[in-house]
Formats: sequence, C-alpha cells, structure tokens
Amino acid sequence: FATSGLGTVDEPPGTWWVGACVDSDPADVNPANDCSAGVEIRIPDIDLATLSVSLSATTFPSGQGITFNTAVDNRGSETTEPSILRYKLSNNSAISSGDTDITTAAIPVLEGGERWLNQAQAIVQAAAGTWWIGACADVLTAESLTSNNCSGGTQVNILSDTLPDLVVSAVSANPDNWNPGEFI
Repeated sequence: FATSGLGTVDEPPGTWWVGACVDSDPADVNPANDCSAGVEIRIPDIDLATLSVSLSATTFPSGQGITFNTAVDNRGSETTEPSILRYKLSNNSAISSGDTDITTAAIPVLEGGERWLNQAQAIVQAAAGTWWIGACADVLTAESLTSNNCSGGTQVNILSDTLPDLVVSAVSANPDNWNPGEFI
C-alpha cells in the first residue's frame, strides 16, 4: 500500500536524508527491507541580517525629508533571492515588521557572506514626539534565521510642523567705514 504525509523539518541548514520505516513485526520474514532508501533534501543556509540605521538628522519637523543609511548582510553561505528592505517608524526601540513603513528599497540577490549598502531618502510624517526609525528586510521562504531581519531603532525627536522657522535673508556691511577693532 502507498501513503503520503506532511511534516516540518526543524534541522539546521545542510544536507539531510528523509526515509520511512514500518514497525517491525515478529512474523516478518525479511526485516532488512522494513526501511526505504533515503531521499536527499537540502535545507538552505540563507540569513538576511539588517544592521543599524543611521540618519541625516535625529531632530526634525514632521514632513521633513531625511536620509537613511543601512546595510543588509547575507550571513548564510548560499545565494538569496531578491527581497525588500522597509524603513520603519515605531513608537518604541524594538523595530518589527508590523511598524509603519516610511519607504522601501529593493534588496538585490546576495551571495553568501555578501553585504549590501543602501541609502534612501524620504519624508517622515508623524505626530510631534519621540519616535524610533529602523529597517526590516522581508523574510525569505528559505531563511534559516529570521530574528535578525530587523535592525534596532534609532531614536528621533519629531517637532511640530507648525513651529516657527527663522531665516537669515541678507547680511550687509560697508567695508569702507570701519577700522580694525571697531564694531560694525
């Protein structure tokens, strides 16, 4: 008789063999054939890790554009598929995939051990207060470790977008009417 089934494989990356055996029966005349030959399976070693995010400003008014810089490493030994990096806005320092997206970037195919550097720019819209900005790489289906796909958060202070903005528009002086040491 033939049978099939599903199960999870919770083994570390590498090459494994899967087979099946029937319970031994004392009346079995040939117990040597109670197990199948193994079928080779491969558990890929892919691990995207998002490093900390640096910002062009950590205090700015809501609605201002800022620049984000981060890196994503493939800490595994095998090549990844393309993925997405999502810059996130959070109300705490623990950045997660559930936090609000600010902007995204396409992560290219990464060889094992390869690092990808990214710089992105976006406008940050949020209520005035203390927030955190970080980034998360989307989880890949064959990824061996997913707990490091999000960076830690970088604290930012977002100011009200209605605060005054003082601008120096012109400076003038007459260099012909002053001597060294005098006020101008």
